[in-house]
Amino acid sequence: MCICETFSKEYGVIFNSQKSILLIYRCSSNSHINEHLNIDFMDGRIVQSLNEKHLGNILGSKCNSNIITETVKDFYVKVNMVLSNFMHAYSHIRYKLFRSYCMSLYGNQLWAIQSKGKETFYVA
Repeated sequence: MCICETFSKEYGVIFNSQKSILLIYRCSSNSHINEHLNIDFMDGRIVQSLNEKHLGNILGSKCNSNIITETVKDFYVKVNMVLSNFMHAYSHIRYKLFRSYCMSLYGNQLWAIQSKGKETFYVA
């Protein structure tokens, strides 16, 4: 961490340890957080996490199932909103609204190709 602190002092960049998170990536099923790993940075302690939401996307070691689950929930909410608010509109207008508001799949590039959860989204 002294590299970041040196860079911060040299270039006048301020890092906020309260807004920083240490993401822990693990391959094994034993994915508990190591309680003894304490990282002090810029006069504060960095919080550890197995996953975190950043720009609407969940990052971390078990993020694929979480991302797809959140996307399916968001999809259902948007579809129900379009259907309830525009139930009397012509079908071609509802279709355009559906494409515009419901099929926003920001972040789907992060989904693993072999992920089993993708089928859940396809069914939705």
